[in-house]
Amino acid sequence: MFSFASVTVSNDRPLPPENIIARKLKWKPARLFIALEPPAPGARVVVKDLSARGAGAPARAGEDVSIPFQPTDEHSKEVEVDVDTGDSFTSERFTVRAGEQSSHTIKLKTTN
Repeated sequence: MFSFASVTVSNDRPLPPENIIARKLKWKPARLFIALEPPAPGARVVVKDLSARGAGAPARAGEDVSIPFQPTDEHSKEVEVDVDTGDSFTSERFTVRAGEQSSHTIKLKTTN
């Protein structure tokens, strides 16, 4: 047999500490869709998580890139997207949020 009690919580009457269960939840990865303008088939695209060390992860324009979040990360982070077409190099920074889909069009530098 179970019995249930009700607890009233308000600004002047917070939840008693013994009734709080604290748990750190995992962040879902952000998803970033990258488009290039003008389109550049064969361009080398690298996505760098600026909060992590490393060279970054290869990506493809026109496809979703999954950007993982660690439990110690905030709900958003800055990433850098580098695009090398062989003729030009473009780099842009974006902020992504955990669990959200975003898309960005990178305007490539052209050499005329």
